[in-house]
Amino acid sequence: MIPNSLRVLILNQDYVPLNTVNWKRAIIKTICDKTASVVEYYPNLYVFDSKGHEYPVPSVIINKQYIHKNYRRVPFSKKNILRRDRYYCQYCYKKFDKQHLTLDHIIPRSKWNKKLGTPTCWINVVTSCLKCNTKKGNKTLEQVNMRLGHFVDGDRLIFYITPKHPSYSDMVLALDYDVPEQWLPYLSSIQDRHHIELIK
Repeated sequence: MIPNSLRVLILNQDYVPLNTVNWKRAIIKTICDKTASVVEYYPNLYVFDSKGHEYPVPSVIINKQYIHKNYRRVPFSKKNILRRDRYYCQYCYKKFDKQHLTLDHIIPRSKWNKKLGTPTCWINVVTSCLKCNTKKGNKTLEQVNMRLGHFVDGDRLIFYITPKHPSYSDMVLALDYDVPEQWLPYLSSIQDRHHIELIK
């Protein structure tokens, strides 16, 4: 039985990802409405209609008409910060359940240069466990001898200075479920000039 949570990636006519939809909606778009075509299928997954006809389940579909959108940057929110940082404390580099993570201002709000805008922004906020957040308090990283870091490929610890404003592909790759390998070529093709809204 196919789980209801199974997602399908939708591409615009220029192969830029637009959104993800439930697999049932993807079937409707490709077979019933005929507003999209299938680009990739999930291996060994099939659905049957009332007459017993068998259909493979799509993994990636492409719209038949170009969708004109005003692309915008991924919105700042606690949920998106947690996704960007993949539920790891950026100070002790351990993974936590989201209820055990807080958001921390790298440069404390009291020390932030107000000419730069709000201190609560992508480049100044990271996920932190309660212990590290308490340790850091209202101090800078230098004052408490802490460094920002995250793991790459599961085992390689990378230190960095400033967190980034994530792209849409960063956020899709950081979703709460495993990204199907059929999606990867289309996510890696996203150029930095495209700022696509993360669909909530």
